[in-house]
Amino acid sequence: MALNFTRMGPATWVARIDHITLYLGGEVSYAQAGLATKVGASLPAVRDAASASAYLDLFVDRTKASGRPDEP
Repeated sequence: MALNFTRMGPATWVARIDHITLYLGGEVSYAQAGLATKVGASLPAVRDAASASAYLDLFVDRTKASGRPDEP
């Protein structure tokens, strides 16, 4: 995922990642912009992993918790 930064004021850069706004301020270096791009690229995978019910299934028995094994 490529981030498209736009200038916001004299010393701030802004990029959007889905519904998240990323701000870089001050003297932004290539290293900072590169790191922000890597973080931005990882966010969809983090979001998908966080919403995956398979992870929760490692700790919670759905049948015991809700009475139904297919409870979302």
